[in-house]
Amino acid sequence: MNSEAVEMIPSQPNEDSVLAQAVKLIDPSGTIVPGSSQYSVIVEMIESWIHQHGPYAALEMARKSARHLDVWRKHL
Repeated sequence: MNSEAVEMIPSQPNEDSVLAQAVKLIDPSGTIVPGSSQYSVIVEMIESWIHQHGPYAALEMARKSARHLDVWRKHL
């Protein structure tokens, strides 16, 4: 069998790594404390995005949310 002819299927990202990346996108300065109610809400939201839309879409949604939240932070 020719190894060049075999096409590798890219693996799906691990849910934990997607979750960590998404939290970092939404809260890049790390101000939301793990274990707090705010952190729990964000994690539940991201997990629902992952389950409903997949890991890549969840990361894109986190990027868009981060831009939206950044606008709000400037007005606080």
